[in-house]
Amino acid sequence: MLRRMLQVLRLKIVVGLCLSMFNVFAIAKPIVMVSDEWCPYICTPEEQDKGYVVEVVQAAFMAMSQPTQFEIQPFSRALKSVQQNKIDIVLAVNHEQLERYQLQASNQPIGHYSNDFYVEKNDLWQYERPRDLYGKQLAIIRGYSYGVTLDNFLPLLAGVYRASGASPLEMNLKRLSKGRVNVLLGNRLVVDYVAHREQLTGQVRYAGTEGPPVALYIGFSQHAATDGLVQLYEQGLAIIKASGQYREILERYQVAQVF
Repeated sequence: MLRRMLQVLRLKIVVGLCLSMFNVFAIAKPIVMVSDEWCPYICTPEEQDKGYVVEVVQAAFMAMSQPTQFEIQPFSRALKSVQQNKIDIVLAVNHEQLERYQLQASNQPIGHYSNDFYVEKNDLWQYERPRDLYGKQLAIIRGYSYGVTLDNFLPLLAGVYRASGASPLEMNLKRLSKGRVNVLLGNRLVVDYVAHREQLTGQVRYAGTEGPPVALYIGFSQHAATDGLVQLYEQGLAIIKASGQYREILERYQVAQVF
């Protein structure tokens, strides 16, 4: 009887060790992160500067000896891929997107966005309220949420162009500069960054903002959350904040504060 009990105990120990080794192996596989291009938050993997959000997340996981893989995808596809557990993480999502696609959020915001309007440099139009958009040809990005006020109002407009693809903001900026649309809706930090990169700064101007800034988070798939990746990220984030690496990344991208 005692011998049998020892054999069962040994078997349980072996099985437990095997499962532990499996979990370590599983967690050591590269975590796949996706988003569309949204510099300086998220830039293309080929660029020297990958974007401060990408660098922060990669550094946090690297501090925990966890490799990562970053890919550019159209944002609507990225959200659906993470919702379907095909991808582990989507970068820079708001509360509405987290709820709609049933994602698990990081504990702390990774940044913020604001709904900022741009027009051609000689256009005197100024945004004050949603009804100012009537009669305008407005450029936005497919799959993005612009907050409750604008999300409810935009379907009422006849002239809305929804850009998609890997670099939709660049596409919208070029459309605005060429007169194909007369108002662009985006995030001021991102619009200014991309306009400077594409040498379009002198061709467009800021024309007002709708509402207060909105927090952005890292969105984890349900499978990733179950595997403990949220906790792993938060632990790594604490390490790079304590070491000063986090602040160094933000300063390199001239980001004064995350939220």
